[in-house]
Amino acid sequence: MNIKNDRRIRKSKESLKQSLINLMKEKSVNNITVKELVSDADLNRSTFYNYYCDIPDMLEKLETELYNEFVHILELHVIKDNKTHDIDKEAHEFIEDMCDVIEENVEFCKCIFSQNGDISFLFKLEELVENHIKDQLRQDFDGKIDHLAYVYSFVKSGYIGILKSWMKGGCVESSQEIGNLTYNLVKGVLYSCKL
Repeated sequence: MNIKNDRRIRKSKESLKQSLINLMKEKSVNNITVKELVSDADLNRSTFYNYYCDIPDMLEKLETELYNEFVHILELHVIKDNKTHDIDKEAHEFIEDMCDVIEENVEFCKCIFSQNGDISFLFKLEELVENHIKDQLRQDFDGKIDHLAYVYSFVKSGYIGILKSWMKGGCVESSQEIGNLTYNLVKGVLYSCKL
């Protein structure tokens, strides 16, 4: 019986999420009402209120789930215990894994990165990527590249820009292709800065 309830909860939440995505394609999240959301999901209001306080609470919880997936990826690629590592391999795998998560959540990602979405989520993601980049670059290039802070900023914006363009284009290329492209662009920037 628990399994049946869990399945029903997942199905209801997924239906609410899909309805939020549908509505965010048309209007700002701030202009979406619970009434129209549950109507689109073909659920009643009490079902919505079983899980969320209001639309902003729902969006925040969905964003937190997605953000935690990105944090998990970052944790997988953080160098621990000063072990020797290959920054090229780490960077490439990090980008591919980020793309995989986006591809699995592409419709939601498109919405939250759009003008109808939540700009604060994009800032949080940028900060996460920037911190990862700083850690990686500091280990391998500190003292070898002038104006490292500008390089961080440039690389971060490049990562996020490529991901946004990839989503806007419908994620036609594979995660591996985007990983290769991003990696080669970043590598070119880093090695030209070392010259």
